[in-house]
Parts: sequence; C-alpha cells; structure tokens
Amino acid sequence: MDGQLYELDGRKRFPINHGATTADTLLEDASRAIQGFMNRQPGELRFTMVALCKAPPAEPIEEDGDEEEEEEGEGEDDVVENEQQ
Repeated sequence: MDGQLYELDGRKRFPINHGATTADTLLEDASRAIQGFMNRQPGELRFTMVALCKAPPAEPIEEDGDEEEEEEGEGEDDVVENEQQ
C-alpha cells in the first residue's frame, strides 16, 4: 500500500511496516519478511498472506449478438404458473 510492505498480525496493536517495495521487488521483499517470521517462530505454520494492489485496466467486453435465448418452458412466466398450481 502506497509503496510500503506491511505485516498485519492480529496479535499486534498496529501494522508493522517492513519498508518500501515496488512491483519489481514485491516478491523478494515479501519473501524476506516471511523468512524473518519463520526464523522467529520456526514451528508455527499458521499464517496467511494477502497482496493488496491495483488491478490492471479491464478489457472492454465485446458483444457479439450471440446471446443464448431462453429455452421454451423455462421462462419467468412458467415460474409464476408453477407457484399458482
């Protein structure tokens, strides 16, 4: 977030800032922080990692006009008829 690598630990009162990171160094920086955790608590296997980042721009959806048509007998009107029976 904002070019910083944070550790969120529910046992701590605040996030731990592990320093600056970039898109090019995120994996290396996160690996270093995780290795530090593993060194401090070698037998602990319960942890979760989450990356919060910007998504790439979405590609436009092209409509090709080949929408699937409802099959006969499965429309909204049939549901109403079935409820009235």
